[in-house]
Parts: sequence; C-alpha cells; structure tokens
Amino acid sequence: ALCAEALTYPPGSWFEGPPTVGGRGHLPLGPPTAPLALELEPDSPYARFWPGKNTSTLPEFVRLRVEFVEDDDAFSRFRKAMDAGYRTGNDGFYTRLDDDSDRMLELMVNSPVGLALLEHRMPMIAKRIDSFGEPTLFQFENYQPAISSDLFNMLFKLMWIVESFEAFAPVLGQEEVPTAETLLGPWLPWANWHIIEVGGGPGLHAAATMLAMGSQSYTIVDMPTQHAMQYKVLKRALGQDLTDQTFAFAPSTLRINEAFVLPSYDLFVSTYALSELSEELREAYFWTFIIRSKRGFVIDNHEDIHFSRKGNSSDSGDYAGLKLVWRLQDFAMDVRIRTKHEALRLPVHRSRTVIITWAWSEMTLEVLQRNNIEGFI
Repeated sequence: ALCAEALTYPPGSWFEGPPTVGGRGHLPLGPPTAPLALELEPDSPYARFWPGKNTSTLPEFVRLRVEFVEDDDAFSRFRKAMDAGYRTGNDGFYTRLDDDSDRMLELMVNSPVGLALLEHRMPMIAKRIDSFGEPTLFQFENYQPAISSDLFNMLFKLMWIVESFEAFAPVLGQEEVPTAETLLGPWLPWANWHIIEVGGGPGLHAAATMLAMGSQSYTIVDMPTQHAMQYKVLKRALGQDLTDQTFAFAPSTLRINEAFVLPSYDLFVSTYALSELSEELREAYFWTFIIRSKRGFVIDNHEDIHFSRKGNSSDSGDYAGLKLVWRLQDFAMDVRIRTKHEALRLPVHRSRTVIITWAWSEMTLEVLQRNNIEGFI
C-alpha cells in the first residue's frame, strides 16, 4: 500500500533507449553540445516546458544569453544587464539586494553554519565568483570582502542546505554531512558527492557550491542556451579543466538520455526552478532524478506563480508543494516542508514559497528496488 501508485509508472518510460538507466555510472562530462537558441524552435524537444509566467519573454531571454555567449564584451558586463533595460537580463539579483537581505544576514550571523560560511568560506571564494561580469558589490556589516548580492544569496542557501541535514538520520552509503566545525577547515566536505541541480541560472550557484563545498560530479539540467551561458561562467570561475572534469549538462527535455542519469545522487538542488516547469516535466524529473537523490533541497514557488488556491490555474500542482512531499513519502523518504516565513523566522511573509527537504530512510532503497527502479548504488 505504501507504494502502490509508484507501480503505475515504469521507470524506463522516461528514457531514450532501453531502461538500463544508471547501469554504467558514467556521465558525459564536458561542454554542452546542443545548438544555441534551440529552445526557440517550435519542433524542438526543448520547447513548451518554459515556465508559463515567462513564455512571452522567452525570445528576449534566450537571445540576450546568446549575445553573452558569443560576444566577450557583452559577457564582461552581463551582471549589469538589468540596468540596460532588459526585463529578463538577470537570473539573480546582480545590481540589487534581496528585500529580505537584512533578515538573511541576521540569521547567518546567529547560526554557527552561517557564521562559518561568512568568516571562512566567503573570503576563499569571493574573488573567483565576483571577478567577472561587473557585479555590484555590497558590504555586509564588517564581513570581508564586499561581495555581490548573488554570492550572498548563494551562501545563505548553502546555510539552509547544510542546516537541513541536521533534521535527518545518517543516509546509508553516504559520508558524514558537513557541520559548522567542518566549514572552519580548508577541506571541501562534498568532494566525493554527486550533485544534480535543476535550473542552474547563469551557473553562479554551481560555481559557488563547487568552490565552497566541492563535488565529484555536478549535473545541471537546463535549456541549451542556459547551458552555454553556465559553461562560460563556470570556466571563468573554476577554470576550464575543473569545469570539464566535473560538470555534465543534461538536456531539459521530456525524454531524457540515459547517459545523463547516475545510479544515485548525494544531493538534489532546485531553487525557484523545478516548481516553474511544466507539470509533465516535473513528473519526468521526479521519476528520473528526484527519487535517485539521497538528499534534496527545493525552494518551491509554485503557488506564487499559479495561485491554485484561487482555482484559476491549469497546472494541478502535482510534483510540487505538498504533492511532491506525499510522493517522496511513498518511497519511505524522510521529508520536511516549511513556509518561507517560518524559515526566515518571521510572523508573516508576502511569498507563498515553501522549502522542501528530504533524505533517504533505512527503508528507501528497499522500496525503490521493490518497485523495479534499478541501478542504485
């Protein structure tokens, strides 16, 4: 009864070729290969899955990123794009602070993990993240150096991710998770982890994660032009050798090439991205990537976009919000969900965003195998 619904979804149905997903355990690392602007072609497998709220601006979004990829001069100022009047110019904050920045800094200062990130990891990585694209730099109290709003937001998300681990028991087959004490040292606590991120923005979050925490492999699932932009950003922040040895760029399509799917992942991350995809793509990613992820961290803004509580959305909300939580529980995963205002420790907040985290329990692997989802390590 626990997993009866899962049996109705043969895992092989989401893949190109035979359902031997994860059998090899190898990723096609290196630069993305899809042509630029392919997502604008009506018959492209990348079409139709862009968030509904941004469909009208997709051409501008893609063409601007094509310019950043092809024109080094434009790329040298890409973090000033919003100032030039482009509505879709920024995948982050770039030239402004998050409205919640004061509260975010207060939480970091009062958190052992947050303080370790500010005092020890931030100075290690700031120059690598903020040395290109002409970002606006902000001084966060007495913490040095001055950094971009995007780097600050990334460090804050890393604090949330690391703190979320405290709620869960150790995961079978996974090394000990980092603590504040770990972050005070020079080593990279995720150096042996396989990480997957759905919706990578310009690649700055992935770059900061690699520099602050490390990873053995890092897969980004996104559109072709975003992949090209991410690759260029990662090469600048990490160098080409490390980028080519670590990163895989999985196509954001409904039918997924099995070469891009590992037997399991140590961490699944998606912030304001999974919940903005079409319902059918969320479903495919659940059965492909999410159930293979031993831990997960999702910032889910589905309700901010669709207002399903008002009954005016064609998106049912499946594989998002509470429905994502329930589906994870079907596979005996330990799951937590909290509102953004609770996570920020505020009495109220304008957003209906929720934060979802999970970890495999001691039963999860058995349940996955019982449902014929094979290839796990």
